[in-house]
Amino acid sequence: MEGLTLRQRGKNHLLPWLAATFLLGGYGYFLVRNTAFSVGGSDSSGYMNTARRLVAGTLVGTPRTLERYALSNDLLQIFIPLGFVEGPRPGTMAPYYPSGFPAHMAAAALLLGWQRGPFLVAPFVALLSVPLFYLLARELSLSRAWAAAATAVFAGWPVLIGQAIQPMSDATATFWALAAVLCAVKSRHRTAWALGAGAALGIADSCCPASRD
Repeated sequence: MEGLTLRQRGKNHLLPWLAATFLLGGYGYFLVRNTAFSVGGSDSSGYMNTARRLVAGTLVGTPRTLERYALSNDLLQIFIPLGFVEGPRPGTMAPYYPSGFPAHMAAAALLLGWQRGPFLVAPFVALLSVPLFYLLARELSLSRAWAAAATAVFAGWPVLIGQAIQPMSDATATFWALAAVLCAVKSRHRTAWALGAGAALGIADSCCPASRD
């Protein structure tokens, strides 16, 4: 009888985790199903072009049109794409945005190809942010019920969803900012976590400087 009771307790303990895994999987499917696999505007196109130039090793270089038609450097401003500014040398351009998020996109492209990889970064890190938010809530002494409720509100936040389904840096910065806070809270008990907090904060800042606020 005692063996059955322990087994029943184990099953009851496992059910919430199975339900959470199922819900998280459904949330991930929803994000990927609605993700935009294209760029538009200065932000997303600037990130993508920066990622491509990171891989090519031409982060600072001459616009292709200027090179192709052997035009004068005086026409540089006409051919600089969105997300770039005039570079340090005459006739060159450089990225306007920080390189953190483009680096994530470049890594994903090397793994999954340029057609899909860069566009899956935002939904993937948004998905990972959900359990990270729950862990942070628990670390801040919220009960399981309150932590789950807060996590559900966070996952359903329209701003998070909106940024998770397009190639923007906000979801990635959110993930690393949450990681930084979680590590910082944990460092109260074990100082080694402070290293993780500093690293995560640095990555968050390289994705979106506003994340430092």
